[in-house]
Amino acid sequence: MDDFENLKQLWNSKNTLDIPNLKQIQTVIKKYQRKKKRNIYLLIALLILCCIVLILVFTFHKPLLWTTTFGEILISIGFILGMILKLSTLKSITKNELKSNKAFLEDLIKVSIKKKPKANWLQIISALLIAIGYGFFIYEEIKENQTELILSYFGITLFSLGMYFIFRPFIKRNSKKKIKKMLEGIENLN
Repeated sequence: MDDFENLKQLWNSKNTLDIPNLKQIQTVIKKYQRKKKRNIYLLIALLILCCIVLILVFTFHKPLLWTTTFGEILISIGFILGMILKLSTLKSITKNELKSNKAFLEDLIKVSIKKKPKANWLQIISALLIAIGYGFFIYEEIKENQTELILSYFGITLFSLGMYFIFRPFIKRNSKKKIKKMLEGIENLN
C-alpha cells in the first residue's frame, strides 16, 4: 500500500503541463502514416506506368524466338507480384490507421528495435523474376554478339546483386530512421 501512495504522490506532484497533448501525438502519427501511404501510392502509380509501357513494347515487338515470349511472361509475373505486394502493404497501412495510438507506437518500436529483420522473399522473387525475364527478353537481340551477351548478363547480375545487397539495406535503414524520427518527434512534444 505504501508504494501505491508514493506513486500517487509522485504522479500528483508532476507538472501536468509537460505531458503532451493527445492531439499533438495523433498529429505526428497521422503525418507519418500519410507520408508512408503517399509513397506507396506513388510506387503503385509507377508500377502501373511501367506495366503500360511493357504492354506497348510487348504488343509492337514481334518475337522470333521462344525466349522473348518466356521473358515477357516472367517480367509480367514479376510486375503483377510487385503490384500485389504494394497493395497488401497499403492494406496493412490502412489497418494500422484503425489501431489505437498506443498499439501503433508499440508495433513501430518493435519494428525499429529488431536487429535483423526477416527478408521479404516475395519482394526478392519479384525483382529476380523481372531481372531473369529481362535476360530472356533481350536474348533474341544480343545472341549474335558474344561480347554483348556476356556484358548484358553480367550487368543484369550486378544489378540484381546491387538491389539485394546495397539498395534493400539502404531502404531498410532509411525506413528505420523515419520511424525513429517520428518517435523522437513524439518524445520532443514534452
